[in-house]
Amino acid sequence: MEGSLCTTTPRGDHRTMSVNVPPVSMPMRAAMGATVGTPRGKSSVGARAAALAQDGELLPDEPYADWADRARDQLNSLRQEARLALARDRAKGAGRSGPQDVTAAWLACLDHDPACEEAVGALVRGYLAQGRPEQAARVFERCRAALEDLGLRISPSLERIYASATAARAPAPQAAVAPASPAPLLAGAPPSPARPPREERRPLTVLFAEVAAPAGLASTLGLEALRDLVGGSLATVIAEVEALGGTVTSVSGRGLQAMFGAPEAHEDDPERAVRAAYRAMSATAAAATAAAPTAAGAADIVGLRIGVESGPAVVGPIGGGARVEYAAFGDVVSVAAALQSAARPGSVLVGPATRSATAHLFSWGTAEEVTLAPGAAPLAAAYLDAPLATAADRRPRLGGRARLVGRQAELRTLDIALRAAVAGRGQVITLTGEPGIGKTRLLQESRKRLIAWVGAGSTGRPLWLEGRCVSYASATPYGLYRQLIAGWIGVPLDQPPARIRAALADALARLFGNTNLLRPLASMMGLAQEEPAPTAGKVSPEEMQRQTFAAVRALVARFAAVGPTVLALEDLHWADPTSLRLTAELAELAEGRPLLLIATSRPGPHALPPGREIRLRALAADAAEALATSLLGKVGGPQVLAAALASTDGNPLFLEERMAEMLEAGSLVRDEGTWRLREPASPPCRSYLSGWSGHAWTGSARPPSTRSGPPRCSALSSPAGCSPQRSAPRRPHSSRSSPSCPPATWCTTRSARGPSSCSATR
Repeated sequence: MEGSLCTTTPRGDHRTMSVNVPPVSMPMRAAMGATVGTPRGKSSVGARAAALAQDGELLPDEPYADWADRARDQLNSLRQEARLALARDRAKGAGRSGPQDVTAAWLACLDHDPACEEAVGALVRGYLAQGRPEQAARVFERCRAALEDLGLRISPSLERIYASATAARAPAPQAAVAPASPAPLLAGAPPSPARPPREERRPLTVLFAEVAAPAGLASTLGLEALRDLVGGSLATVIAEVEALGGTVTSVSGRGLQAMFGAPEAHEDDPERAVRAAYRAMSATAAAATAAAPTAAGAADIVGLRIGVESGPAVVGPIGGGARVEYAAFGDVVSVAAALQSAARPGSVLVGPATRSATAHLFSWGTAEEVTLAPGAAPLAAAYLDAPLATAADRRPRLGGRARLVGRQAELRTLDIALRAAVAGRGQVITLTGEPGIGKTRLLQESRKRLIAWVGAGSTGRPLWLEGRCVSYASATPYGLYRQLIAGWIGVPLDQPPARIRAALADALARLFGNTNLLRPLASMMGLAQEEPAPTAGKVSPEEMQRQTFAAVRALVARFAAVGPTVLALEDLHWADPTSLRLTAELAELAEGRPLLLIATSRPGPHALPPGREIRLRALAADAAEALATSLLGKVGGPQVLAAALASTDGNPLFLEERMAEMLEAGSLVRDEGTWRLREPASPPCRSYLSGWSGHAWTGSARPPSTRSGPPRCSALSSPAGCSPQRSAPRRPHSSRSSPSCPPATWCTTRSARGPSSCSATR
């Protein structure tokens, strides 16, 4: 990596900028150039758009090398120049200059540089002209926060643009006219009359955090030191919230409020919120331990306390003039604030709805009853302990454990594959199906059978290891195998790096008798090297990847040599490209060894490993009735089952959630040991009617089903007031939803997962 990465070549009456890419990235050379400074026209706009469309990452397998960072920085700077030039040209009518194309061009500039005031000014004018003040407020505040992080203030010119644009769109309500089509983001274009802002009702997970500091501490530490402690703690919380896709809605004094689920929703928002809270708590505790002696004494009396809860809320703009914020309104906000106030310093207190959705992913401390109002029943909350290395079984909301029905053929196929693997004939099996259809439950049943059958009558102890892909780490190299290794060593990825390294070294020593694989595996886990290797500066990214793949192959081969081994790789639709390539190599390793790879994925164009595919279909009517009966017990007539099964389309998890919410809403009543339907028979209003469980939203800031507003209850004051058509969950069609397909609830994100109950080395 010597010499300049950028060169300028004269060509006629304009200049062409290009990037000299390192030899290791020759296939990306075509994406490294952008025509900057060309005369405006279709050809120049098309050239920039074509170059930016090939927005591949430079050296993705070398995420930590300084030389690779410098190359990426220069390339990103060049791309941002091209994005701005493209947005300016489209705003002036060149090339594809439709309203959506212009908006997308300015948003691309803002996404890659949140402090870009030029993009923010254009977006503010355009959004307000379109009657979307919440979006205008969001991009304005996003730019303000980005500049403040850099120690800068937003420019007075942008303040005036926002203030004047906001004031210009405040005519009398009867004069508001909805535009026939979105207005383009044209520089200097006057805002058109816009319709009043519309709120949305959607499920949220709300997080409140506060730095607890007793009165008089400022006189002990000094105002500056106290400010640094409080500001550093809040900055840590903000960083963790935003890293996991949350939105900080307000920061005031010693506290802040954040929400997950708006304006961008994810099916695992409760998990993201709880994980962000844990990471923030761990980071602030580590920072206090490493603080200077003058501040270290305050670590015992200054503590972060966090409250988290999930529930429905109305989100939308609040304020006026130059100060319009995107905020949430609802009981869930008050409950989360009460949990934060009741939490002990240095702890996270989680409400019952969030804990129900995440109980299988974390360990929990003591319970705490929180009084929300005088005379009201206390809320049963629980203190967060730590993430689990391997997700535990998630219990159904009905409390019991439904038996597996309608999957006998698939279970027999897995039994045959397990027996063949134990006999040394390994293979690869992929379970595909819609969210909630039972892929993970089938894995659990297979794990139990393997442990019971092989463990009882075989000389080799079975090893079942699980790796889970998650939506918030889909761009992290080796994310799947980081999870799998963490489960093997028994230490979650959220623990300190020193603890992970020590556990990995100990596990390798017990398995191999040495730690020769520690360096490549630690690098794969994202752990910094304690001391550089003698030839570290000479290793290319391709060579580093080759070493990592070889280390994982050696590890898995050793597992299979010790005893029958099953690698359960879940949710490959969220896997990063590097993990998928490594999975393909391990699939070749299975042949001729007692090694079985079982992968799960949703339908779609995903790069699945070669092998046998088992497609899980919806349950037949008799199987769905059997499942409902096993969940409830004795029912008083076929009308009870008909109401429970309506519009669930044979999806087991949707059926479970439907019945649980009917019980919560009182639509089902127990009469002398028999469940009967309450009259009038009306399906309940689902508590998370517009939740995104089972769907991975990509490519837009807002799920498609919310753009025209979520389904609304016909009687908001009555939990049983929804029409059956609106309240019934529908079977999702793919990893994305559609406006006609309301998603399921957060609590149905995944069926239960079983931990690794045995190991060849433990």
